[in-house]
Parts: sequence; structure tokens; C-alpha cells
Amino acid sequence: MTVLRTTSSLVPAHLQALHDSSLLRNLEPPLREELIGLGCLHTWKRGGYLFEEGTPIHHFYLLLTGKAREYYCGGTGAEYLRRLARPGCYVGLHSAFGNLTHYSHRCQALTPVTAFAWPSAPFVDYLVRHPDIGLAVSAILAEYFEHSCRKSCLCRKPEARCRVAGYLLSRMCSDCGQRCCHRSPGKHAHHLDLWPLAHAAEDINLSREAFSRALVTLQKEGILHCDNGRITILDIDALKRCSGVA
Repeated sequence: MTVLRTTSSLVPAHLQALHDSSLLRNLEPPLREELIGLGCLHTWKRGGYLFEEGTPIHHFYLLLTGKAREYYCGGTGAEYLRRLARPGCYVGLHSAFGNLTHYSHRCQALTPVTAFAWPSAPFVDYLVRHPDIGLAVSAILAEYFEHSCRKSCLCRKPEARCRVAGYLLSRMCSDCGQRCCHRSPGKHAHHLDLWPLAHAAEDINLSREAFSRALVTLQKEGILHCDNGRITILDIDALKRCSGVA
């Protein structure tokens, strides 16, 4: 892991991502800059760990680039996916507010990752003094748990095709920040990057093979096009019907 301590090391793209993040975008500029000054930039190579189970909880992270997975290890060594994190996701934020002092799970970079880290204890002190930040954190955590509930609902769908269609809609909503049912007909095709498919499949409790077969079926129906995990949604209304939303 590489740590860049000063905000002067942030390139314009990183600064813009921070300013546009759900935590900072509604804050007044002086408070926003003060909060950015509290943190620092971290980078990891593919396969590196943002944190491991049993390590002290010192920071939480905002992913700026790359992908990571949060997962648990069972007593037999089996791995259980908790979440796939992408740019714009907060990792470990909920841990800053619990009674735990050490992480109960792991977070590993699936690709090279750049993330902005805030120290947990000073950040919590900020919340006491700045209610606006507390409201932003509440909204982020509510969205996190809503996504978890959505995933649980998808896992209960009996047909893989329905699960995959619902998962694609959830990803689209996550990317655009609005419910897919609010999209008007005739919009341009929407693109999703689901690589690696094995982790996307695990996210809704399917095997990679079942996930791939469902994508092939949806592609044959003209609903999407798949190219090695890169998905182009061609017919949103048909996708909603497959998922049971419409």
C-alpha cells in the first residue's frame, strides 16, 4: 500500500470525485476543504488488502478508482462475499460507529485501487460539531442497508434469469443515482462493467455458470449485449419485465 499524505498530491480527477461524493457535495466549501484536509490518499496494487480481519479500525475509505471486494472467511476457510465496492462506494464507514475495535471481515483490491481515507476517531468528532456531516453519513448508511435488503430480495428469486435481470437494474440505479422505473423510453443504451463475473454472480448467490447462462438468454432475447463482462443494456422495459418490476 502506498500512502500520499498531503492533499496537494491529489490530481484534479481525485479532487472532483471527492467534491462530487455523497458525503461532501452538499457541504459549504470551507467545511468541505477542512474535511478533505483531514484525510489522505491511499493506493493498492491488485490483490492488496485495504484491511484484513482482526486489524484495528483506524480509517474508512471512499473508493476513487478500481474495484474491491468485502468478504468473510468461514471456519473451514470458505469465503463469503459481503459486497463488491466500486468508485463512489464507502468502505468501512459503518465500522467507525460500532463498538468493535477491530475489523470483522476483509477488503481486498480486485484491480489497482485508489481510495481516500479518513481517520475514524477524528471524523466522529467532526460529526458532533457539524450536524450537516452527520446527515450526509446517515443518508450513506441508509443507502448501504437498502442495497443489502435489495440483494437479499434478489437472492430469493427462484429463477436465475429473474435474479440477473434484477441485479442489472440495481446496478443501473446505483450508477445513475435514480430508480430505473423513472427512466423514460428511448434513452440511450446503458453500459455496465461486471468483470469479474464470478464476483457479480456471488453477489446474488448464483454460480458463475448460472449467471453466464442467464446473460446468454437475455442476449438471445435482444435485451442486452455481453462482451466478457461488459454489458450493454438495449431494452430497459424488457429487463424490468424479466425481473418482475414491470
